[in-house]
Amino acid sequence: MKITVFITLISILLLNFSVQSQSDEDISGMSLNDTVQLEETLKNLSAQVELDPVSSIPLLQLLYKKISKYPFSPFKELKWKYAINRSLMTAFEKIDQLDEAILYGDRAIKNAEKLRLYSQAQGLRVKTGDMYYRLGERLKSLNRYYQALNNWDGELPMAYEPMAYFGIARVHFEQKNYQDAEKSLNEALKRSPDVALKADILNYLGAAKYESEDFLHALEYFSKSLSLNEKLGHQDKLGQNYQSIGKVFYSLGNSDKAENFFLLSLKEDRKVENHEEMAATYAVLMDLKLKQNQRDKALEYGNLALQYGGKSKNLDLKENIFLGLSEIYQEKGETEKSLSFYKKYSEVLNQKIDKRHSEEINEFRVKYEMEKKERELEELNNQKRLSELAFQQKIADDRKEKNMLFAFGTLMFVIILMGAVLLFNYQRQIEANKTINLKTEEINRVKIKELEKSLRLESANAMLKGQEIERNRIAKDLHDSVGALLSSIKLHFETIKGHISNTKGNQVYEKTNQLIDEACFEVRNISHDMMPGSLIRFGLIPALQDYTSKLKSDKKLAVDIINYGIPEKLDDSVSLNAYRIVQELLNNVIKHSGAREVLVQLTVKGDQLNIMVEDDGQGFDPELAKEKGMGLKNIISRVNYLNGQIHFDSEEGKGSNIMIDFPIAS
Repeated sequence: MKITVFITLISILLLNFSVQSQSDEDISGMSLNDTVQLEETLKNLSAQVELDPVSSIPLLQLLYKKISKYPFSPFKELKWKYAINRSLMTAFEKIDQLDEAILYGDRAIKNAEKLRLYSQAQGLRVKTGDMYYRLGERLKSLNRYYQALNNWDGELPMAYEPMAYFGIARVHFEQKNYQDAEKSLNEALKRSPDVALKADILNYLGAAKYESEDFLHALEYFSKSLSLNEKLGHQDKLGQNYQSIGKVFYSLGNSDKAENFFLLSLKEDRKVENHEEMAATYAVLMDLKLKQNQRDKALEYGNLALQYGGKSKNLDLKENIFLGLSEIYQEKGETEKSLSFYKKYSEVLNQKIDKRHSEEINEFRVKYEMEKKERELEELNNQKRLSELAFQQKIADDRKEKNMLFAFGTLMFVIILMGAVLLFNYQRQIEANKTINLKTEEINRVKIKELEKSLRLESANAMLKGQEIERNRIAKDLHDSVGALLSSIKLHFETIKGHISNTKGNQVYEKTNQLIDEACFEVRNISHDMMPGSLIRFGLIPALQDYTSKLKSDKKLAVDIINYGIPEKLDDSVSLNAYRIVQELLNNVIKHSGAREVLVQLTVKGDQLNIMVEDDGQGFDPELAKEKGMGLKNIISRVNYLNGQIHFDSEEGKGSNIMIDFPIAS
């Protein structure tokens, strides 16, 4: 650090020597080498301000005097003075000499405006406004913020608008004008691209909502501010975020959550040694424990609050600490200590009253100035809108004038090109007509294909409906006619048994009776397969289980049905189609696959029914099976009719897996 200061000082002395060594006749301007040296010196000093503001101040002031004595060009001199004044403002601000910082800030503002650096001047006004705010001079602070908004150079957007609105919002907040504070904060949030500033704005929005007892919105804003500060790594602000969230939960009556957040706040504030925030958190914890009748814990927190905040200038904080300790000692029966703290509480209260009286007149003036500035700002915004419209109109007028100037010059050129353009357009029209005709033909072909597909679907629909009707009729006829006839034959045949005397006749009778029973059983099975009664009475899954149980006994085929969320009652049409699909697939497995085990899975996914039938048989070629297999064709027709999809996964010798999806009725 000392080396940097020494080098900078040597640079200034060399510059001074070079200026004084020139004769009066040769003082019209500085040589290029001296200019470069000055630029380098300024650069070094600007960097040094951040590291060592105290030693930078005399060097900057010395450099300012040397520049003032030397007749540089007005622009260069003004540019360098602006840079020096701005650096001096930063240096004095860093050592908390805010009055001096504002003085040099005002000089830098004047320099910036002469250089037409309006955006920089705007930023300096916001900066000096922040300094007045820290000094407690709210009216001056407010004037600077409004000056930053009102000194508009016609360019949009204004880079420092968000910070100016944020400053105005803080003054509103202190005046307890929470609605106006929210309005300014929302304006700042809408304009701010800076994430760190957004975190501060959100924290103030949360505070405004908290003071208005809108606790849920307060919690939302505080949480968003906390999230941004965590992402930015701003540990110095995390404690305040946690404390604010804890206060919301405390106000909502959730003491446990509140205490957890207060403890998180203390943990973060302890890392950055923010004693005043720690005192405020301990004071709230003291109040919380006092309400929970935990006097010893409340006293512990109260003493910690006193330890960290007893010398604070924050009267509200001291008032809470002294009053809380007074109440604790009163409940513990220690009257002398209670009175001692109550006396301190009364002294703080009197200080607040005195301060309040002195501030009331100033607050009235601030409020008056706010209303006045708000009107001025509204007028400025109207002026901005009018200026934008005027600017747009000027652009339109300029464009129109340019068009008129070019119109005459391009007229002849347009006439010459006209013939070529017409010819070109004619050729393009011919090509376009050809393209249109080709597109029309393609569209017609697509429409024909769609129509054919629609007709095929209608045909399949009619066929499937016809099949079901015919199956129903045949099943009924088999059950009612053939079944009844066979039953009658069996009754009549039973009467013959008594008339048979020899053994051979009895054998023929038993064999014939067995065949009649088998015929009756087969008729019932065929009737049931064509129109299963269990499907109508019990639903899809029980009907399939009934059907597959017969396959296990008759065909020696192990079939497992797995149900994933199939409701007990499905649409009758869906149930019937699903049953027929599974029935047809299992028939194909029995006839062609040679499988020993089959797994059937039915799943409802949203508004889709998925059927998957997997076997361990010999597999098949799906394309060849589609060509030859009537069973697969029926299944495909039924799936197409249902607007579904079917997928075959099979290789010869490796079994098969058939998956079907189709929509189900709601």
